[in-house]
Amino acid sequence: MKKIKNFMTILLVFCMSIIILSGSVSAVSTNIRTSASKVTVGKTVSITVSFGEAVAAAQFAFNYDQGKFDYVSCSTGSENFTGSMFAWFSPTDTPTLSSVTFTFKAKATGTGKFSISNLIVPNKSNNIGTSSVNVTVANQTSSSNGNTNNKPKVTPTPSPDEQNPNTITKSELDAVEAAIIGLIESDYTPESWQSLQEAIQKGMNATTQEEYDSIKTLLTINNLEIAEFEKPELNQLLRDLMGKSQDKYTEDSWQSLQNAIELADNAKLLSEYEILKDRLSIDTLVEKEEGSSFDKIVDFFQGLDEQERISLALGVCVAILIIIIIILIVLYRKEKKRNANAKRLK
Repeated sequence: MKKIKNFMTILLVFCMSIIILSGSVSAVSTNIRTSASKVTVGKTVSITVSFGEAVAAAQFAFNYDQGKFDYVSCSTGSENFTGSMFAWFSPTDTPTLSSVTFTFKAKATGTGKFSISNLIVPNKSNNIGTSSVNVTVANQTSSSNGNTNNKPKVTPTPSPDEQNPNTITKSELDAVEAAIIGLIESDYTPESWQSLQEAIQKGMNATTQEEYDSIKTLLTINNLEIAEFEKPELNQLLRDLMGKSQDKYTEDSWQSLQNAIELADNAKLLSEYEILKDRLSIDTLVEKEEGSSFDKIVDFFQGLDEQERISLALGVCVAILIIIIIILIVLYRKEKKRNANAKRLK
């Protein structure tokens, strides 16, 4: 009986291990951080978005104060960043990207906010831990030979506005000119793009503050309307996949195509979709070579989603427990019968 109990214990531990392992979820906890919380005008600051682990594709909205910072570069290449949206994928569908860093140049004093939202990482639980950071921009300061004591009084140089009361303040114009650098014209309707260009021109030509103030509310990229566009490659691919069995293709090629479909379906801008459309073809699928029965079993389990794995694990555990109970009943009856026979022989 001692051996039987040990055997039961091993089986129960095995069942619990299956449940725990099958219930594990691959999750990405994404955070945003800054290389410095304070910078001076003219200096650069790095903003890093960290995924917590290497991923094969990622997309998210990236917002920043365009009145205080100018975009400089992106660690994966500027073609992956449109000025407000980041989209990247691995051509080989290999998880290689664990973080992306954006570089910005401070241009105006004050506190600017950097934030991320609408995160999409295929086949991951898209959790955002830290969604925003603030960076304060200050004016550059100077000192004389590092000596801060007994400094002579210096009369501040009057600002251009103080020197010339007729100077026009055009901060909105400066901000929209910086913001539009990262935008792609084809992503927006021709009418709204043209209206913004005309507003910029009027702002540049304004000769009085009153004339400038009359059009400054038009100087924002928020007035741009996103252009609608068709997704023929995506629609054709979805039609081609009808009736196709996932079991026929390698897991990597099938998953890579599913990632492309998800990103393309969520693409709001034409430029985002254009990056992905070459991957939207059934020709990217690779058929499996005939493998052993063991390979087929492995492929079957890998093809299950999280809920199916949990259900299967619970089913296996229940079946094992039922078998254990049946074995115990049989052994108990045999033991009872053996004891009864032993008593009669005495």
